[in-house]
Amino acid sequence: MPPIIHLLTAKLQEGISVSIVVKERGHNENDLSSIGFNIIHKPEHKLNCSIIDNKTTWYGDVNLIGKSQEDSSIIRLESPELVSSVYDSLTL
Repeated sequence: MPPIIHLLTAKLQEGISVSIVVKERGHNENDLSSIGFNIIHKPEHKLNCSIIDNKTTWYGDVNLIGKSQEDSSIIRLESPELVSSVYDSLTL
């Protein structure tokens, strides 16, 4: 499993909610859901993202729960307002 999942699992154990939006299935979604992750499948979206405690999001083309390409990138946003905009744009 990617290292970020281990870090996010620790946050789940602290009671922090974690949602991960993916465009492709087949990357341990059931296992991650059973741990407590909210996995959202959105095949129409071009990018993946993770929303953590409605305060932080990681947004880009890095597949957070699977393999990513070498030239993938991701940005971290630390703003409830920006996270809200990302959340709204995902139409969740």
